Amino acid sequence: MTLKYVSSILFVFIISTLLSPIFCLYQDQVGKFDWRKQSIGIPKFVYQHQGLDNLIVATKSNVIASIHNKDGSIIWRQLIADGCELNHMSILKSSEELRDYLVRTTCISETLETNQTQVWSPQNGLLVSESRYRDFIDDDQSESQLAETGHVVDDSTSAFTLTDDSNLLVSDDGKVTYQAHGRSIWAREESLASIVAAEIVKLPKDMRDSFGLKKTIVVVTQTGKLFGMDTITGDIVWHLFDKDFVTSNHESEHLVMILTKQSDDDAAESRAIVIHPNGLIMRINPVTGESLEKKRLPASIKQIALTEVCTHDESRGILILDTQEKVHVYPENLIEQVKDNLAKYYITIAERYPASIRGFKFVLESNEIVARQVWSIPFNETEKIVNLKLKRIDEEIHSPARVLGDRGILYKYVNPNLVAVLTESKTGEACNLDHSINVYLIDGVTGALIHSIHHQKSRAPSKLVHSENWLVYSYFNTKSRRTEVSSMEMFEGIHQVNSSAFSSLTRSHIKPKLIEHKSFIFPAGIDSMVDTVTLRGMTNRHIIVALPSGALLEIPKIFLDPRRPTHMLPEHREEGLIPYMPELPIPSESIINYDQTLLKVRRIITSPAILESTSLVFAHGLDLFFTRVTPSKTFDILKDDFDHVLITGVLIFLVVASFVSKYLAQRKALHAAWR
Repeated sequence: MTLKYVSSILFVFIISTLLSPIFCLYQDQVGKFDWRKQSIGIPKFVYQHQGLDNLIVATKSNVIASIHNKDGSIIWRQLIADGCELNHMSILKSSEELRDYLVRTTCISETLETNQTQVWSPQNGLLVSESRYRDFIDDDQSESQLAETGHVVDDSTSAFTLTDDSNLLVSDDGKVTYQAHGRSIWAREESLASIVAAEIVKLPKDMRDSFGLKKTIVVVTQTGKLFGMDTITGDIVWHLFDKDFVTSNHESEHLVMILTKQSDDDAAESRAIVIHPNGLIMRINPVTGESLEKKRLPASIKQIALTEVCTHDESRGILILDTQEKVHVYPENLIEQVKDNLAKYYITIAERYPASIRGFKFVLESNEIVARQVWSIPFNETEKIVNLKLKRIDEEIHSPARVLGDRGILYKYVNPNLVAVLTESKTGEACNLDHSINVYLIDGVTGALIHSIHHQKSRAPSKLVHSENWLVYSYFNTKSRRTEVSSMEMFEGIHQVNSSAFSSLTRSHIKPKLIEHKSFIFPAGIDSMVDTVTLRGMTNRHIIVALPSGALLEIPKIFLDPRRPTHMLPEHREEGLIPYMPELPIPSESIINYDQTLLKVRRIITSPAILESTSLVFAHGLDLFFTRVTPSKTFDILKDDFDHVLITGVLIFLVVASFVSKYLAQRKALHAAWR
């Protein structure tokens, strides 16, 4: 009877724990794992209405916004359409009422070669009817005083005079400061709206957390200012300004930042190189923000290659090919080491238009390193290169093969030298152009054409994701007037050619034996696209897509699997495939930035954490956004809402109950023996 009594108590306790309420955190998690920083850009026109506590600002980033003059917070902002450069802002008044005015902006359309005029409400930023205020457009008396171009205070600062005792100062580095009554009220780093290069840097052991979630985001802006930002809080931990690294819109896409060393032991040993296309090189410490060295080459830079040789501080060097076809090694003290390993270095150079791609190898002539062209691929004269992707240098591939549903194996075609080139072709008359998209997979060492795909009635914008043995790319179908996404995977077959290392020079078969390809309909445009990356490559891959609506969408790679069958078989289910459907969904629960809209996302970068389940995501454009995603869920960490107290109580109760049961059982056995 005693054992039954103890068992009954244990059963009731366990059932009560199972029936206890479950607490879910939704709104409380906002901002716990992510952060967002909103920008408007560097001011171009500024207006402050007398008696009101806000500034109307039009910026070089084609944004019109209302800023609170007390703390610099954004009240509202509107983005003027791309392809239209804002060149004028004026204030329209219809009466003497304080709030009865409108804001008019004018921009020049690059494609239509016309001026476009918008009229905005200063209270909420809504676009109002232009026809209602058409009488005011040419009436100079209706325009109030406006601080348009500002005046130079010194060599590095310009000022917009707003009132007798207030100014808006804009520094050359993009810092915007509001001054009133002779003191600074607030400041904003608006150069962050024009980031041209970004990397996520690993911190040494004494500075990071145990899961590797705390890192430093290093960004280079168009104004020549560099920032180091904390991934946990988004705070700026250091900044560095060099006016020689200012880039124009044309040069910005060619500015490069390379991480040459990420130290695990000492923050002072981390290294990065920032390379300006005009030949200027700066070596920095990406953790502390210290500028270590600055050098200018005699000519502009054409292409860069990262080497495997290291300096005394274990920082990797780079090979540089300039526009005069001369080769440079940086740092210079690595020249002899590079010469000893010269046979392994190749470089690829692509020209957008007229489209061409060439391959070079490095040789020694008279003890000098020289680049010699070894192959070239001429494209059609109507083609223009719109995108080009190489694989990550440090890419981790967990499995070299794919296990099929029938227990067979398909070995992946993993060519680290593979270059994906996407071109757009235009044919026909100007009034009736026929667009097409071509995708070329080229071996960067030999120049061999591995595979090519042609999409008729398609055009840019196009985005590429190139990883392992697969390629995902997007394009706009002009016939169906929709965005489409194509996915391709390459396999060597059931036998692996190179089991140890891939070599483009010694392989008997350079091309894959099997290529799977499928296309999907995507119900929105695509601004940027990247794949998640983890420390060992074991976690499932997801694709992060930036939508024009300002959302970041997380798409499982399984939805883009080109092996998705149209007719399901048992072996397909065993392999984990899902049936093919041409439409890709956009579920709201897959939006990783929920309601935090991001404007003009230009690029997304991902970085691994120490946790294999977690990938860090950073998106930048007009806004900055950071978060972390877990494509295979958090299989290596307990959830934040895990009830440690309850589990501890259950374990203690079970241990005590086991001892009590043991004691009672022994006592019962003893009594039975005496009978």
